[in-house]
This record gives sequence, structure tokens and C-alpha cells, in this order.
Amino acid sequence: EVCQRADVIVANSAYTLSQYPELAGLDARVIPLPVDFDLFRPSPDRASHQHKHGIRPGSLCWVGAATSIKGWDILHRVAAATTHNFAVVRKDRDKGPESAWGGRMRYFYRVSQETLAEIMGACRVGICTSRLETQHLAGLEMAACGLPVVALYPVGVYADEPPWTVLAPEDKFVPMLDSALAK
Repeated sequence: EVCQRADVIVANSAYTLSQYPELAGLDARVIPLPVDFDLFRPSPDRASHQHKHGIRPGSLCWVGAATSIKGWDILHRVAAATTHNFAVVRKDRDKGPESAWGGRMRYFYRVSQETLAEIMGACRVGICTSRLETQHLAGLEMAACGLPVVALYPVGVYADEPPWTVLAPEDKFVPMLDSALAK
């Protein structure tokens, strides 16, 4: 009812807007959540960020919550299938479940945007294991930091593959991740 009476409807992505077919024909605009490109940019000193935050060289960056929709279970399947190191930034209010994976996962919780940019800048590849995203702001921020992003396919927002993203079905996620790391 509110949308029917609105002058303009704003969504963060075309995908989000497409989830509301009852809004077709109304004045709707897509205004993506912004990325601060002054903050999220390639790091001139990756090694110092690695040292500062205890992140191992070549680490993969994952940002999200320990939920099914964010692919927490997929992240752990990827960790089990590889020997890669991870910087895991969790948005959860409570610390909740952690897995050591032989010390290969370094956990961070609810960090500032400045710290998030440093963590991303310390990593080599970003990963998105989400089953559904409306925009995947973390992926955009990782890309802004110069990381290629390997995203689970299909994930709503990436209907068209951005040039900085590799869309990987779950059964090919690890090989495509290895390929991104090699490049």
C-alpha cells in the first residue's frame, strides 16, 4: 500500500526491484548502495596490513554472517576442500560458531569501514558464497580494493557477470577459486 501511494520507489538493484512484480508500472529507480572509493582502493602496502591484522599472505577474504543465506556452510566446504588461508569478517552481533581449520581462518567481528578496507587490501581474492544477494556491497568493496571476486552462481545480483567477478557453480567453485589465485 505504501509503495502504491509513493511518488517514487527506490531499490538498491534491478534484482531487488524484480522481486516485486506488483510494483511494475510505478515510477521506480535503482540507486545502488555507494562504495567509498577513497577508502576502498588497492592497498599500496599489502604486507603492512597483513602484519597489522595477522592475515597470512595469499588469504581469501569473506564478509558475511554465519547464516545459510550467506553461504556459511559453503565457506566451510571450500575451506575443507583447500589448504587456503582466509580472512573472515563476520557481521554477526555475537561471535557464535568458529572453525579453526588448522588455524587457516582469521576471524574479525563488526569492524570499522577503515579496518574492513585494510583487511580486504591484505587479501588476494574475495569470495562470495551467498545464495542470494541484492547488491553484494562487500564484493564491490573487495573489487575496489583490487581483488578479483569469485561468486557462487547463481546469486541474484550478478545476473550479468561483472568484469571483476568470476561466477562459479558450487561444484566448480574451488577450481575457479584456484584459478583466480593463480592469476
